[in-house]
Amino acid sequence: MVLVGTVVEPPCEGYRPTSEALMNLAQYRANPSISGAVHAHPVYAMVMAIRE
Repeated sequence: MVLVGTVVEPPCEGYRPTSEALMNLAQYRANPSISGAVHAHPVYAMVMAIRE
């Protein structure tokens, strides 16, 4: 990801950033006090998401 002219190399071949990368980048630019994002899959949230 490039935020301020620094290219961060992918950790391994075939790696692709998460689909939320552009949204996170916009948040970092809009609010400089944000220094990171957490992408998680809590079990209970996943169960509710797939529930019919």
